Amino acid sequence: MFTEWDEGTQIIEEGARNATLSRFAGKLLIRLGMTAEARALFDRKAARCHPPLPEAEVESIWRSATRFAKGVESEPGYLPPDEYEASLESVRPGDYSDVGQAQALKAAYPDTLRYSEATDWLVYYAGVWYESAPAAQAVAQELTERQLAEAHALLEDAKDQMATTGADMVLASMSKTKAQGMFTQAQRDAFAAFEDARVYAAYALKRRESRSITNCLKEARPMLLTSPEQLDADPYLLNTPSGTYDLRVGQASKRDHDPADLATKQTSLDPNSEGAEIWAEALDVFFQGDTELIDYVQRIVGLAAIGQVFVEALVIAYGDGRNGKSTFWNTIARVLGTYAGNMSADVLTIGGMRNVKPELAEAKGKRLIISAESEEGVRMSTSVVKQLASTDQIYAEKKYKAPFAFTPSHTLILYTNHLPRVGAMDAGIWRRLIVIPFEAKIDGSSDIKNYADRLYRTAGGAILAWIMEGARLIHAENYHLTAPARVVAASAAYREENNWFAQFLDAHCDIDDGLSERAGELYQAYRLPDDLFFGTTIGTCIIVLKKSKADNSVLFVNASDQFKRFGNKNKLTEENRAQILEWFTNRADVDYVTKLVSNEEIAENNYNIAVSSYVEPEDTREEVDIVALNAEIKRIVARQAELRAAIDEIVADLEGENQ
Repeated sequence: MFTEWDEGTQIIEEGARNATLSRFAGKLLIRLGMTAEARALFDRKAARCHPPLPEAEVESIWRSATRFAKGVESEPGYLPPDEYEASLESVRPGDYSDVGQAQALKAAYPDTLRYSEATDWLVYYAGVWYESAPAAQAVAQELTERQLAEAHALLEDAKDQMATTGADMVLASMSKTKAQGMFTQAQRDAFAAFEDARVYAAYALKRRESRSITNCLKEARPMLLTSPEQLDADPYLLNTPSGTYDLRVGQASKRDHDPADLATKQTSLDPNSEGAEIWAEALDVFFQGDTELIDYVQRIVGLAAIGQVFVEALVIAYGDGRNGKSTFWNTIARVLGTYAGNMSADVLTIGGMRNVKPELAEAKGKRLIISAESEEGVRMSTSVVKQLASTDQIYAEKKYKAPFAFTPSHTLILYTNHLPRVGAMDAGIWRRLIVIPFEAKIDGSSDIKNYADRLYRTAGGAILAWIMEGARLIHAENYHLTAPARVVAASAAYREENNWFAQFLDAHCDIDDGLSERAGELYQAYRLPDDLFFGTTIGTCIIVLKKSKADNSVLFVNASDQFKRFGNKNKLTEENRAQILEWFTNRADVDYVTKLVSNEEIAENNYNIAVSSYVEPEDTREEVDIVALNAEIKRIVARQAELRAAIDEIVADLEGENQ
């Protein structure tokens, strides 16, 4: 480009020789460096001076330019000639419109910008695609800076051409219109280049306005559109700060970052062997030296590093406090960086009333999802767990973004002191539940403060290497997990604890081939278990709907006193259940307990079905004998008068002694 421009220049007349050669030498040295090519071009340019400059003066101009170039090289932000040439690639749009500017943006930053309806703008930096609309705005602003710099460079070159051809002198001596008629072809070309550069500079300056930046990004969206399925599409790639790995191969597979990977996640550090002994000691403490369990957990964590679900599971790390489960999982999550995420425990339980779709959307592209510390007595939402621990698509949406569907790529972990209750016994849920026991007791001198931070600082790279090795091993074993005895026992015990019907049969029924019971009564007894209201802190109402009733009356039963207190729990005893069933079966009025109410009466009461509206509560206040109470008050008043008189006598005696 530079040589082609130089070929188009003409004779350098006297009066412009020194200035023209100085500017030309400076541009040569900045663009080509102090090379033989630069000197040859300079000498060829000097040969066009008329009359010729003395050789000593030409040499002086070159030496002065080289001293200037050396000073430029030492300044911050200096670009070597090869990088400078790359930066000279034109960013000028094909036409001066919003669409033209958007096309220029796409051409100038093909590996820097992407747009997705589900994520908004993505910007590539340091090996990872970040979701950031402000960063995309900054790229659009940078384009205008490059355009403005390009326009000014073109203006300077055009001015040089104007000076070299004498077009500037012609313009200075007459009007613009007259000068254009007097121009030679070389002067006409120089003037046209100047006018073109001036228009481009005005355009570039206008594009720096806020509205123009917004319009450019708006028009660029369809040009840079990327579907959510394209992001993090390769489940075996693990993106680290220094490079990308294939988890099927391990650390030997490292390669440079590639924007085409469309990796939106990155670990927080690189794998290495530093601190491997520290991590091995920590694992020995967490899992009490059980190497079989440690190997199993390594494969579980290896699965979490792979971006595809090969084992549908909710892994429950269970144990009392101070056993290392939170330290272990939080350290793993911190090492995995943005590949790991958190989810509120109430998403996995029944009773939450909020919209969980935004939280589900955050699971897109994650490989490890951790949920921490469910409340005691909460009931697991088996439908949500089946959805999250599966290969079926999840429908989600981020706030103020378009809804989208994605296939889960994560391993789901719940660490808790209290196992959630499970209300289903189907194989679909129980095959997904893996209980890993954390039974260590870490206290006293073995309880190290901020242990997770210490492990990350001293052994973070070794932990990531351990995770990657777990991924390589589970892949080599065709993703077949063999649970150790402790995991099998803990999972089986968890299932048995939640087999409510089996527990009911054991506690309340005699089992024998010759015994029978009416199905209705058996069912009613089962529907009122001992801990029906476990974890319930407010009054609870049960509505029993019956098909074959003799009339349309409704029986209201106040059974609020039918329980026994055991520790901090209220439980229905056998006697309580029998009493409630008797009232229910008899369907008769019992003072302060039951009331049979017609449908018409309920309608008159605006269909209010509160028990207290129909069953009058018993007045348990103590009866008071008014006559006896008045006599007692009279006696107390008299006694007060006697005490006051005695006190007055004592005070009088004391005052007399003082006198």
